[in-house]
Amino acid sequence: KLIKIINNGNKYIQSQLNQMFNSRQSYNPNDVLSSNKNIILSGTFNNPQNQVQSPDTQRLNNLLSYNQSINESKHTINNNNLNQADLWKSRCNELESCLCQANSDLELANFRARKSFELESKVENILKQNAVICSEKEILQKQLDQKKAEIDLWKQKYESQMNNVVSLKQNYELELKRLLQENTRVKDELKQAEIDKVRLIEEKKFRLYTEFHEKNETQKKQHAQNIELYEEQLKKLRNIVEDREKEISLLQSQVSKVKYDGNSQQNRICEDRERLKMKISELEVQSQQELENLRSKLDNQTGQQLDLLKKLHDNELEVMGGEVNKLRNLLGVKTREIEALINQNRGQKANFEEENQLLREEIQAFKDRIVDNNDFANMQIQEIKEQLSNQNSQDIQGLKYHHENQIEALNNQIESLKKIIQDKQSEIENQIREKMLQRDNYNLELSRLCEDIENWKNKFDNLQKEKQKQSEECQQKYNLLNLNKNEFTSQQQNQIKYLEQEVENLQKLSNIKNQEIDSIRAQNMQNVLDLQQDLDNRNQEVDSLQKNLTNLKNERDITVEDLKLKIQVLNTNSNEQKKKLETAIKYLESDIQKLKEIIELKEKEVYNLHKQRDNLEREIKKINNENSSQANHVLKLERLKAQELEDQRIKLEKINNYTIEQIKISHQNQINIMNGEIEDLKNMCALKNAEINELINKYEKIEGAMIEYKFNAEKAKDYQNQCREIGNDIMNNKSTYETYSKVRNSRYPSTQNIK
Repeated sequence: KLIKIINNGNKYIQSQLNQMFNSRQSYNPNDVLSSNKNIILSGTFNNPQNQVQSPDTQRLNNLLSYNQSINESKHTINNNNLNQADLWKSRCNELESCLCQANSDLELANFRARKSFELESKVENILKQNAVICSEKEILQKQLDQKKAEIDLWKQKYESQMNNVVSLKQNYELELKRLLQENTRVKDELKQAEIDKVRLIEEKKFRLYTEFHEKNETQKKQHAQNIELYEEQLKKLRNIVEDREKEISLLQSQVSKVKYDGNSQQNRICEDRERLKMKISELEVQSQQELENLRSKLDNQTGQQLDLLKKLHDNELEVMGGEVNKLRNLLGVKTREIEALINQNRGQKANFEEENQLLREEIQAFKDRIVDNNDFANMQIQEIKEQLSNQNSQDIQGLKYHHENQIEALNNQIESLKKIIQDKQSEIENQIREKMLQRDNYNLELSRLCEDIENWKNKFDNLQKEKQKQSEECQQKYNLLNLNKNEFTSQQQNQIKYLEQEVENLQKLSNIKNQEIDSIRAQNMQNVLDLQQDLDNRNQEVDSLQKNLTNLKNERDITVEDLKLKIQVLNTNSNEQKKKLETAIKYLESDIQKLKEIIELKEKEVYNLHKQRDNLEREIKKINNENSSQANHVLKLERLKAQELEDQRIKLEKINNYTIEQIKISHQNQINIMNGEIEDLKNMCALKNAEINELINKYEKIEGAMIEYKFNAEKAKDYQNQCREIGNDIMNNKSTYETYSKVRNSRYPSTQNIK
């Protein structure tokens, strides 16, 4: 019964210890190793620069604190067990000290046996892991050697490819130099052609100038003859005006003499006034009859003079009409020439527009080709950029996932690096092939463009020659028209100025004559009024003067008749002169107005021709500018192509250098990480060896304790009577242990909470 009670107590104690140690099984050495490996691979272990702790380090710290707490709990448990053993010894000394010692040794032996078994399994696992790590280390070392050899081969391939690219660049630069030399040669030829063109134009201008000068001289002679005729006619008119002025001056002198005589005879008239009153009626009747006779005579004379003046005026009008007809014929000829020139200009303009349209279509086609080439090049550049961006994104993703999973991450990264290197090699080979194809395409395009440029230059030279001929013809015709127009306008302006001056002079003379006639009329009227007043005042004296009336009657009648005749002649002459001048002025004004209208029409036609010439010159300049801009655009495109190829090559070199440097850095980091891992594994192996030695020592101690336990078990048979009391003590210890286990569970959480 005592043995059963002891066995039951031992089972109960073992079950409680198993529960206690099962609650401690969260401490897994494999987890500790994995956490240590994570710390080593992330580069945080033994690195003073990383001041911020990662989650793995925190976990390691928690595990270390947990291990320390377990060790402390072990020490506390051991201390409690020792205290309990002391109590049991004290009580066994009271009852039997050997039984308590045997029970305590039995418990320790069971615990140590179980722990030794666990430690042996852990040591075996650690040794297996160490062997796996060593084999992985050897595999990684071999892979590193292979990668180094592959990197050297890749470097050699890249250097050979770069040499090919440099040779291609040199060939391209030589081709560009050759094209530039051809371009300069073509420009020199164009300059020489322009110099020859200018020389031919100057020769044609000189020849045209001589012809025009001869024509101008002939026209000047004709114009001088016409001017002489007009001057002769004007001289005749001036002579007539001078004769009229002389007559007017004679009349004025006679009027002055009459005034003087009137003043002298006024005294006598006053004496005769009374006598004259009686005979005024008779004199009036006689004077009316005489006036009628004089009027008839004056009408006859004025009719004869008017006929003569009409004949002269008709002759002048015929001469002027002949000149006007000549001018009209010239205007008709000029208008027909202008219409012919306009028709020629229209035809030339239509041809020129068709040629311009053809040139624009060719230029547009050339622009479309250039745009297509640019789009193709841009698409290629965009594809290369996308490939490079994809490569960079793949590299970045590979680097991101590099440190996720310890050894698996390393293997995945090595595989990804292998794939990346293979992709790089394939991409570089594809790029080299594409570059070779592009170079061939560019060479074909350059040759085709050179042929197109030469054809275009030939067409442009032919067009320039044709346009030069047309422009020379237009220039000749335009110069002739300008010269004829200038001469005609100058002649017309001179004639108009001369006629305007003559008209102004005639108007001035007519105004002066009208003023003089008005003054004479006013003087005569004043004299008549004075005479009437004198007659009225001296009616009384007329009777006294009747005696002298007979003597003075003849003299008075003669003077009065002379004065009346002269006054009537002056009036008729002045009226005729006014009418003639007015008709001449109207005729000249109408002719001047017609000439002004004709001149305005001609000026409008000349202005339209100027506009057409300016438009043609602008279109020619526009075409020349378009041609020059197209040539410049072609040169710019060639330069841009060369610059883009150079930039693309530089970018590819930079990207390749950058990728090589990144690969080198990543390989070096991997090597450093693996070296650190190897050193850490060595340190861990040393630690594990030390722990294994400690466990071996503990196991030896446990074996000694087992021997003592067997010895104590033999002694236990002698102390069966005290087992009941020990059972009671064990029940009491059970309650204390349950409280202790509850406190421990509250202090140390379960494995799930730790995880």
